[in-house]
Amino acid sequence: MSNDTYGKFAVTNLPKVVELKISGMTCTSCAVRIEKRLQKVANVDNAAVNFATEVATVRLAEPVGKEDEILSELIKAVESAGYEADLYEEKAVTAEQKNQYIGKLILAVILLIPIVLLSFAPSLRFPAWEDIVLAASALVVFYSGWPFHKATVANLKHFSMTMDTLVSLGSVSALVWSAVVTFADINAPVYFDEAAGITAVILLGRFLEDRIKKQASNILGDLFALGIKDAEVLRGTSSEVISIENLRPGDIFVVKPGGKIAADGVVVSGVSAVDSSLVTGESMPVEVGVGSHVVGGTINTYGSLHVEAQKTGQDGVLAEIGRLVAEAQGKKANIQKLADRISAVFIPIVLSLSLLSFAVWLAFGYGLSRAFIPAVAVLVVACPCAMGLATPIAMMVGIGRGARLGILIKDPDALENSRKVTAVVFDKTGTITSGAITVDEIVSFNGHTGEEVLSLAASLEKSSEHLIGQAIYNHALKEGTDLVDTDEFVSAPGEGIEANIGSIHVMLGKKTFLLAKGISISQDMVSAEESFESQGKTVISVAADGVGMGLISLSDTVKAEAKSAIDRVKSLGIRPIMITGDNEAVAHNIAKSVGIDEVIAGVMPKDKASKVHSLQSAGEVVAMVGDGINDAPALASADLSIAVGSGTDAALAVASITLVKDDLMAVPDAILLSRKTFTIIKSNLGWAFGYNVVAIPLAASGIINPLISAAFMSFSSIFVVLNALRLKRFKGESHGGRKYAV
Repeated sequence: MSNDTYGKFAVTNLPKVVELKISGMTCTSCAVRIEKRLQKVANVDNAAVNFATEVATVRLAEPVGKEDEILSELIKAVESAGYEADLYEEKAVTAEQKNQYIGKLILAVILLIPIVLLSFAPSLRFPAWEDIVLAASALVVFYSGWPFHKATVANLKHFSMTMDTLVSLGSVSALVWSAVVTFADINAPVYFDEAAGITAVILLGRFLEDRIKKQASNILGDLFALGIKDAEVLRGTSSEVISIENLRPGDIFVVKPGGKIAADGVVVSGVSAVDSSLVTGESMPVEVGVGSHVVGGTINTYGSLHVEAQKTGQDGVLAEIGRLVAEAQGKKANIQKLADRISAVFIPIVLSLSLLSFAVWLAFGYGLSRAFIPAVAVLVVACPCAMGLATPIAMMVGIGRGARLGILIKDPDALENSRKVTAVVFDKTGTITSGAITVDEIVSFNGHTGEEVLSLAASLEKSSEHLIGQAIYNHALKEGTDLVDTDEFVSAPGEGIEANIGSIHVMLGKKTFLLAKGISISQDMVSAEESFESQGKTVISVAADGVGMGLISLSDTVKAEAKSAIDRVKSLGIRPIMITGDNEAVAHNIAKSVGIDEVIAGVMPKDKASKVHSLQSAGEVVAMVGDGINDAPALASADLSIAVGSGTDAALAVASITLVKDDLMAVPDAILLSRKTFTIIKSNLGWAFGYNVVAIPLAASGIINPLISAAFMSFSSIFVVLNALRLKRFKGESHGGRKYAV
């Protein structure tokens, strides 16, 4: 992947997932046909085409050596289906793209006015008026309506039909019928106004739909608009401005007040506040100083900063968010499969219904002219576009809105699963608590000193990734305690560790771990541990050469928003549960403080997933919230998995929803947004199916004419897009929003 713009792939570095921008699609049947062609290309594992975003996501079975050849084959496959394709590049929409219908629409409207006046106002007619109306109507139908006819011809070459086929047949049929009546001087009504009106109304609908769809998809564009082109880098005692593509990790760059931060990094000089609202959803600027981490694309407010670049280009948080959002928007939810199956057979069914309508009217004794209009109305009123747009447009807006609020919905099926969740399992450390564990007290026994206890414990923990181990090691560094080398290190995850320090065999961990190893622990040591635990402290026991030598008491602060978040989860009808490796006393103390009644304590990391499975076996639909590497198996096992953004890569990788901001209120917000998005999808599909079920019989029975049918059809597509746009107003409670009913 190139370093300039996400999604633009250099042919010398083809990844396993390729995105193509597709042009020419008019309904979901187009997308289905392109998918089938792409899946026939050698080395393609799977292909999904999103009608709303007009992007094909192609997953290759394996990276290939001849990148230009596979890209060429993919593009040829799309072209063979009658469409155009190019490498996808996320960029601003050009004026030409915005106005692809405007010129033809303006001409159609201008010519439609005299066509309608002359058709319905006999006093305005003049000799040869029908010839003038015929010429004007033909210009509207064949020139303004050319996009429909072009697509129809291209698809017929491949023995397929789309929405354009129906529009083209309807408008041309009305024009040809009227022309025949005029030239043959047949005593029958003409429908020039219908032919031109159908074209103009549907062009207007396409224009509005196109504009609204671009508005719906501009959230991802906003993320990429955060990127900057240049960076001022320090070179010795001077500075120079370089292209952002040339910025490398380790470079020190300057961020002036009001300027954008060029890359992810750490502040090495200066004090300021950073506005990261578009990346994390945090509404207020966050104070930063030396040692603070900052994200590329965020805005420096008042002070000048010197930042050491750590992640540049496509390695940064902003690029990763863009990738996740784009990939999620390109995926299909399970609910969309029904719409795809129906859309695949929809147009042949409509054509059959149109012919059936024509035949029925004739069978009941009506003439060709009377039977003709309902048949045309059926062609024009049918709208597979609404069915095709219903799911992807709502997903696009919902997932995009989540990204703006710091909620990354990576798996579209999470939208459906969220409404079924009955229980949320929260990991304790780093999720309910801040994870900023500190050493409170060190108690020694059997003639040892507190310094000895700390020295031996920290020596074993110096390479630990566990929060408790890091807290002990950092405390030793702060106290200036001497550390020594260890060998024969053995770790029992979630229980304890042991190693040799010289001739001394040292062990530390839970009391149960030491007892299982045959360690002798005095009654005084047991009493001291029970006292600490009754205060809600976490206690680590330390032993040397088979005898308990001391205790290290640690504490972790509960996140300020934890109780409010738990209360909000309860208000959604979901039961909160806390899971932890801590003992019952500590676990219940923490749980009580945040309003959780159900606690699963003393759980080994490897057993967290089994606890999730147990809840599922009891009929619960489980959401898991965690941040640590120990939580990854449980996250993968849950029906809905949510990882907090401060967590490990393993937890973030398996989660279906990632919270960029380390704020527990984002958990109910994520569930609420997912539910709201799924509700919009259901209402869109309900409208799309219901509309066609009602509108087609109305057209077939002659209650609505072709012109009204065209207006109805255009409105149907516009409705599902406007309905989806309501999600842009969603604000979770962690962002000052109101409580949404779900």
